[in-house]
Amino acid sequence: MTTARDRRTRVRLPPLTGTPLASWGAWMVLGLVLVWVSGHALDHRVARYVHERLAFSRNARRLVHIPELVILAGLVGVVALGAWSALVGRLRGVWRQLLLASISVCIAMALTDALKIWFGRIPPLRWYDQQWRNFYAYLPGSFPSGHMTALSAVVPILWQVSRWVVLVLVIAGAAGCYGLIRMQGHFISDLFGGMMVGGTVGYAVLCADRRS
Repeated sequence: MTTARDRRTRVRLPPLTGTPLASWGAWMVLGLVLVWVSGHALDHRVARYVHERLAFSRNARRLVHIPELVILAGLVGVVALGAWSALVGRLRGVWRQLLLASISVCIAMALTDALKIWFGRIPPLRWYDQQWRNFYAYLPGSFPSGHMTALSAVVPILWQVSRWVVLVLVIAGAAGCYGLIRMQGHFISDLFGGMMVGGTVGYAVLCADRRS
């Protein structure tokens, strides 16, 4: 028999789906699955194929610069928009979203730099010559990809501004991924790792702003 106290207790319990924690958990599970699958099935095969069969490409090298523009924009945005918010007044609307995206990029890049040292993964170009194991602690490596971290860090925030902007970022991210793999700078799992880290930071910044 259900008492009134039991009903009140059930009403107070938060739902298991649709919460920020559940969304973050789903994103992390998806990211970890993609990292594991690509790490075991794709990374070394693709690295060998690129090294043995594909020549140097200037166009691929140019594509690598696409995510770097996002990093540059994030740094400029933190300084310019942060100064405006501090000295003039609280930003509103799109400008506030751009400030949050810039903050997200800076946090994500700082976290990625620490993770690169902790994981210490050998990038494809160096790995190919030795065929050694990939991970060495305290060696600045390639996991996760900072380029993909930066792009992914702004997606959850800019999704609130324009779906078309996010679509452009996704296309730019795909082009950047191709360039990074073609230039033997990253394994595929490095890219998925960067997406996981960047998306997590971006979503955390968005949730924190909504609670403020």
